Amino acid sequence: MKKGFTLIELMIVIAIIGILAAVAIPMYSDYTKKSRTAEVQSNLAEIVKMQLIYEEDPNGGSLTKQYATNFYTIGFKTNLGSFAATAAGCPGTTTAYAADMGGDMYACGTYFGYKLTSSQVSLSSGDVNACEGAEKGMAAAEPRIEEQVPADWKTACMNKNLTFKHAE
Repeated sequence: MKKGFTLIELMIVIAIIGILAAVAIPMYSDYTKKSRTAEVQSNLAEIVKMQLIYEEDPNGGSLTKQYATNFYTIGFKTNLGSFAATAAGCPGTTTAYAADMGGDMYACGTYFGYKLTSSQVSLSSGDVNACEGAEKGMAAAEPRIEEQVPADWKTACMNKNLTFKHAE
């Protein structure tokens, strides 16, 4: 009597593994994309809180209530500590606040670039998104590489009430 597996048994096992992989790989891909949005809400909340503190006491007690126009003023930076002109340009080549002095810079996060909204208009060109009509001075985020995050996360923003929303 021979010991071992027959060719048919091995082929059945390979077919079962193939079916499991065909189901598991797309599910894993979706899961990893969704997990990459975890940083967004906490970073936006931190930016908004820093803006509100600055508005209450800008420049050590100025009487003019205003929001900061750049990250340097409020002291925000992500764990990457870099800035870029666009979210897609992250990670930026600069690791200092000096690059952000112009005000239209993105603080580079792991998967998203963060921006202070400079006016009450949409951040994206033509896209209907969560930041349409966003308050001046509040925070918004855009993905660095859109293929790495869920398709419904083109932008996200938070207002001074810490109300969070993202484009769907």
